[in-house]
Amino acid sequence: MRIVGSSAPFCGTAGRIRSGAIVLGEGSDVGKASEVHVSRGGTVGTPPGVQVGVCASTTYSVRELRRSLAWARLARFDGFFLPDHWQDFIPQVLWDPSLTWRARLADSPHSLREVFTLLGGLARSAGRVRLGLAVTEMLRRHPVMVAQAALTLSEMAARPLILGVGAGERLNTEPYGLSQPKPVARLEEALQVIRLSLDSTGAIDFHGEHFRLDGAVVGLAPPKSRAPEIWVAAHRPRMLEITGRYGDGWIPTAPPLHGPADYEIAWKAIQTTAEGAGRSPQTITPSLLVYVVMAPNVTQVEELLRSKLARYMALVGTSAEWWDRWGLEHPFGRDFGGYADVLPEAIDKDFVHAAMDRVPPDLVRSCSMSGTPRQVEATIRAYADAGLRHIVLVPASALVSSRNQAYVAWALPRLVRALRR
Repeated sequence: MRIVGSSAPFCGTAGRIRSGAIVLGEGSDVGKASEVHVSRGGTVGTPPGVQVGVCASTTYSVRELRRSLAWARLARFDGFFLPDHWQDFIPQVLWDPSLTWRARLADSPHSLREVFTLLGGLARSAGRVRLGLAVTEMLRRHPVMVAQAALTLSEMAARPLILGVGAGERLNTEPYGLSQPKPVARLEEALQVIRLSLDSTGAIDFHGEHFRLDGAVVGLAPPKSRAPEIWVAAHRPRMLEITGRYGDGWIPTAPPLHGPADYEIAWKAIQTTAEGAGRSPQTITPSLLVYVVMAPNVTQVEELLRSKLARYMALVGTSAEWWDRWGLEHPFGRDFGGYADVLPEAIDKDFVHAAMDRVPPDLVRSCSMSGTPRQVEATIRAYADAGLRHIVLVPASALVSSRNQAYVAWALPRLVRALRR
């Protein structure tokens, strides 16, 4: 089994696949064809009704991100997303090659680039690929500032910007002396302000609890057919309602959503709110951001799920409520809310190692979309049956080793191609 084609860099130099072959092990689940051709002409694309995006990391250098975007264009991905953090979820005490091969390339997991600056630098070379933010919040930036940045990026890119927004996370606020009072109410007001900023060219008056505008002007108008789209990271009822009222898209994560059944219920709630607000649900794009653990065969998938990185992400990426499903108490306490509550540099090394050992394999498996390419494809199709129209893949297994990264760089374009059939 081999891949034949042009260079396909993905998030780093070790992920480059040059013309030639990658030989996979026995038992690989890669379909019936003996070769997969990925030409610069590009036959790879997305299926009707389901678009595919990929989320990279701002820990990667500008050069690596440009290579990754070129790979995404070559593979015919629909979206290229970046997160917005001041520090990473991984603590310095765990940052070594036993966790991720990337620790050989950087001294800190927190060497993060500013996301709007990066998107501006990538916009010119994005082509038909939509750039997206997954996601930011309105605690570190005023919503008018976010709207202005989004409008500027819309002039620089050929496709509409996807502006993903959420209620925020402690690691971006608490260590920096920023408060997080009523984050959901603040987000709702911020979305109203952003809407006014995107749609109005005259003076804006807005009097809310968290934001106040008196004769404010945002004179920049979006280019025709390239207005930024607001996608809301929503999971609980209040946030789902906000999505139905103000969102152009919905970009939850799994977890906390627990499979296609939960997804369908939440999506129906958004549609109900949208209809009640006089909006057509068809104007809202139901998406999903999910961590992907993928390997050519089941044995290697299970090995990846046992990795130190997978166990850590399962530990911090799940809430106490999620652990209750397994009849277990979360090591971080009964009030722990998952990623939203992580404070990486407050984590004790000995404690976190002991806690990682307590994460059961089934719980690790529940925290990602894991499997062979065919298994991942089947899971995506199940979500599509529940309403999904855009999947955003975070290739987590690419961080475990450079070999896994090379495999992911090869396999993801083929997954996109399989989904088109």
